Amino acid sequence: MTPIMRKIAAIVTAVMLSTYGGQAFAAYTLSQLETIEQLIASGEWALLYAYLAENPELLEQSDPLSQELKAFYDHVVETGTISNVEPPEVIPDIAVIEAEIDSY
Repeated sequence: MTPIMRKIAAIVTAVMLSTYGGQAFAAYTLSQLETIEQLIASGEWALLYAYLAENPELLEQSDPLSQELKAFYDHVVETGTISNVEPPEVIPDIAVIEAEIDSY
């Protein structure tokens, strides 16, 4: 997985955890976060690009997730390709992360 996709996956996971914990980020719905996570986990980069094109408000926030999604989107626009984006090695399982957090 490329560094930008690792960052996006990590940020999506963190935002989802905070959403599950009752501290929802106003800029994102849980459905949007789940869609982004699923597209990254399945390596559907063209579909992620299309999803972002259909939901430009996701690129207009000042938080880390929006910044990384915008970097991905801008890269595709600038290069015209997503061929150098590799599929993810492993996307963290939210349940495992929550269990680890609860164990502290």
